[in-house]
Amino acid sequence: MGVKDLTAVIKRFCPDVITNLSGRWWAIRGATVAIDTTLLTQRYYYGRVPHLEALARLVHDANAANVRLIGVFDGDGRLDQKGRERERRERTRAVHRSRLAGEEARLHRLVGFEAAFKAAVESKDYTRVCGYVDSVVIPRSPAQAQQLRDLEERRVYGSVQSHREAEAYTQTHLNHLKNSTNSAITRYSKRPPNSAVYSRVKDLLGAAGVPVITVDQSPKQLHEGEALASALVLRGLADYVLSEDTDVLIYGAKLIRDGGEGGIARVFDGTQLHHALHLTHTQLIDFALLAGTDFALTVPSVGPIRALDYIRKFGSVEEVLIQNTPLKQLIVDKHALSIDAFLGELRQARKVYETLPSTPHSIQFGVYNQDAVNSILHQDKIERGTKSWGEDDHHYKHLKEWGM
Repeated sequence: MGVKDLTAVIKRFCPDVITNLSGRWWAIRGATVAIDTTLLTQRYYYGRVPHLEALARLVHDANAANVRLIGVFDGDGRLDQKGRERERRERTRAVHRSRLAGEEARLHRLVGFEAAFKAAVESKDYTRVCGYVDSVVIPRSPAQAQQLRDLEERRVYGSVQSHREAEAYTQTHLNHLKNSTNSAITRYSKRPPNSAVYSRVKDLLGAAGVPVITVDQSPKQLHEGEALASALVLRGLADYVLSEDTDVLIYGAKLIRDGGEGGIARVFDGTQLHHALHLTHTQLIDFALLAGTDFALTVPSVGPIRALDYIRKFGSVEEVLIQNTPLKQLIVDKHALSIDAFLGELRQARKVYETLPSTPHSIQFGVYNQDAVNSILHQDKIERGTKSWGEDDHHYKHLKEWGM
């Protein structure tokens, strides 16, 4: 989500724009945070705990630290600029659906193998014929016979123990395979959250006194939730954006990113980013487009480090292509379209970053109602645990791999 590998670029070239929130909400108590709620819901939806429970923890802990939240949602429409990205994600989901069938067949085979393994390792295989050692006729003295018995018993018992260890080892690996397969089945079979899921999230936020606003996606609007959340910050209605989308930094807002299970939440100061990278704001936008975003086609052979070098040297994507004829040919070959068409799509993508969506003139905050929150969780058969926000792994590391 956002600009490809932007976090890695920041850590390498300007780590000072990052601040750790070791106390999470308490580190920014009294602040106002705009939540990219559509994206956050998607993240929690694929997590290990119910998404409503995860969101309930977040708003409960924010309220305890006197942090005010604003829930920001995407509109119903989808940006034309993200059409190719949506096609890519749908292809990824199609692959996952085919993998689902394979994982289900794999689980069936594992269950059958486990049953066969248990049948083959019955307790009778651990026992030896009673009196086996005593029945051996050895024309030796009683002392020598006893020594031989001892040696044979140790061998037999050692053999029994090795069988038991082998069974335990095999069973452990069978359990691991079953668990990993069940996890894969759950992952591949889960569909993206629908309107009913988001509606329920809005109900929860309302019970917690969190105002909700939605992106206006009229024909003149070009944005999604992270842009609206950024606009709230840039216009003084909020202090931070909570999101996983680094597009927030290209708009110039302060971004809070959750570190996941046991991780540290961090603030990335988007107000200082272009200065820290020695770029103008216009050049920062072109760096993002050249490095790779959801809004524009990628440029072959150009990663974020090379993109930064090119923009520092040439100032714009157009100038980069003027100075690099082989790069233009790579674009034509990979995307099967002319340079003019590529630049046309690039200009449309640039508009997404150059403009901001409309925002309310003011925000009306409600009152946190724990009983109302508990009622919603109870209706969805969720018992709120004792963990706080950030104590669960919501699969952040794997979502890109899964194409979500």
